[in-house]
Amino acid sequence: MIFLTITSDWGTGFCAEVKVSNTAGSATAWTVPLSPGGTVTTSWSVSLAGAGASLLASGADWNATLGAGASTTFGYCADR
Repeated sequence: MIFLTITSDWGTGFCAEVKVSNTAGSATAWTVPLSPGGTVTTSWSVSLAGAGASLLASGADWNATLGAGASTTFGYCADR
């Protein structure tokens, strides 16, 4: 399950927080396709692959695997 929340918006850019939850019955590594809505300028708690409008987000070393029922958050800022 994935929830995205815009945490800050200043017209020409924004920051967002994404919550990823493991609803499976066992631990799993996670990846999330991400259409950032702009050019990502910074990110935290995530590894981003790709470029432009189509990115693949995956866990950083410390949050790459989520236990059953666990969740993690990551964030990014982007220019529009």
